[in-house]
Amino acid sequence: MDIESQDWREEYMTMRQGYLSPYQIRMLAAGPRSLATAWMLQAMHHDWKTLKAHSYESGNATGDVED
Repeated sequence: MDIESQDWREEYMTMRQGYLSPYQIRMLAAGPRSLATAWMLQAMHHDWKTLKAHSYESGNATGDVED
């Protein structure tokens, strides 16, 4: 696993702190173990990219999620 792939996971865990299940946190930390978990991880990666795009559009360059 390259360093870039781990960076988004750590950032996503920070951005979604309090909203992720323990299972999702383990999956982000350890990586996928099956095709189904790879799909779930890909969905979280897509959510991270959407949040990052939204944060830059709104002028919130830190990537924090606004409630």
